[in-house]
Amino acid sequence: MVQKLAFIINSFHEQVRSTLNRNIDSANLARELRTLTFSTGETGQPLNTLSFKSDLGSVRVTGINVIRLVITSENMRYPTGLPLISFSQNGDLITINNIAGLESGIEYEMSLETITT
Repeated sequence: MVQKLAFIINSFHEQVRSTLNRNIDSANLARELRTLTFSTGETGQPLNTLSFKSDLGSVRVTGINVIRLVITSENMRYPTGLPLISFSQNGDLITINNIAGLESGIEYEMSLETITT
């Protein structure tokens, strides 16, 4: 009995140690990457509703990171502010409710990382 229990505990310990010893990378995480293209109006908000269907299914999204923002309407021009977004989720549909920190009258390409628990 003790040998069976020790084998189970040792096997589990070895798997955890191996995982935590540099075997966790971005491929192991429950996340997805998306790129959205949009234009902003006079207030700096997107002209159209930004939403996408998550490939992760209806798993609850805990956060969205903006990992890249490019101005596509003008050459040699770069974003000057940090975009902050708020979002809502309905099943597997993610809707961007608000984006702060954008300039008005600009076309953007924004890459997002969707993170789940």
